[in-house]
Amino acid sequence: MAVRKVLDRQPGAPPEVRREGNSTTFMLEVAGAPERIKLVLRCTPTDIYASVVQVVSEPPAESAGD
Repeated sequence: MAVRKVLDRQPGAPPEVRREGNSTTFMLEVAGAPERIKLVLRCTPTDIYASVVQVVSEPPAESAGD
């Protein structure tokens, strides 16, 4: 049987919110999950989609002088 984690009832980090056309996407950190694992909620006028993703860090931007 899995051990249930105890929540500390403290507010967490605010979600990252993106607007794309007629949908809004919320990316949330999940307490106790490995780093870079996010819960993604995408809301459209008629549906709500949920997924768990591993966020890949973006490569550093190249400077114009290179």
